[in-house]
Amino acid sequence: SRPTMWCRLAIRVSSAQTAVSARLLHTGRATTAAAACNAKTDAAAPPSPPHSTSTSTPPQPPLYATHMRTSPLQKLLLAVGSAFGGLIDPTESRFIANLGETTGVPAARYMMSKMQADPVGQRILQERPRLLVSEDRLQTLAALPPNTFGHHYAQFMLTNGFRPEERRAVYFVDDAELAYVIQRYRDIHDYLHVLLGMSTVTVESEIVVKWFEAVQTRLPMCALSALVAPVRLSPSEQVRLATTYVPWALRAAAEAEFLMNVYFEEAFEEDIDMLRQRLRIETPPSL
Repeated sequence: SRPTMWCRLAIRVSSAQTAVSARLLHTGRATTAAAACNAKTDAAAPPSPPHSTSTSTPPQPPLYATHMRTSPLQKLLLAVGSAFGGLIDPTESRFIANLGETTGVPAARYMMSKMQADPVGQRILQERPRLLVSEDRLQTLAALPPNTFGHHYAQFMLTNGFRPEERRAVYFVDDAELAYVIQRYRDIHDYLHVLLGMSTVTVESEIVVKWFEAVQTRLPMCALSALVAPVRLSPSEQVRLATTYVPWALRAAAEAEFLMNVYFEEAFEEDIDMLRQRLRIETPPSL
């Protein structure tokens, strides 16, 4: 039957993605180990004669802790496989993440240029804050006054059973600064859910957030996810999305401040309505 055919196809794509990612991870770890080994060998070995030459090129070390070097062909295969897998299963975060890294470099450059032109964005790029909110910290934020941004964020995380450290690292971006920009985009995703009033995590709310992100970040994978995911909704939900939520998300994203320039970690004690007003975020419709 047709559903069975698509299920089998999804399994094949997922298996292929797993194999490619595992191969790249293995290659990256081997490269890192080889580079370290070569460094130790070079330090211990006597100096080479002045006229001796080496025919082998030592492997290049990774550009950042999780970096995996990939060729243009490998990136193309990852992008195509991830796009196809995302079309079959838009909820599979692995496909979305790989697609974002392999197709999102121009968007990352755009985001970085916006951050470099803003004082707070410059500080974020310099200090590189990461989403390292512990369980104890979430409980502390939950104890803040009810209408603070931190309280709303903690409730969102605790209610949905999310853990901040589960946010996936960046692997396939061949530039340390751009890799951080994409990492920062991922880290603030849950903050956007809270600010946009999308605290109930459903396919519908994810689509709304993705449309907002697509306008603000210009990441192709955001637009792809937002376009494909509605096939999982009922006809009435699709109508509501098209007539109410998507127009609001597009308008709100265009009018709001560039949210990559917001130091959210310093706004936890701020009243969420005042924060929305400061960032020019239009009052979200009730989902």
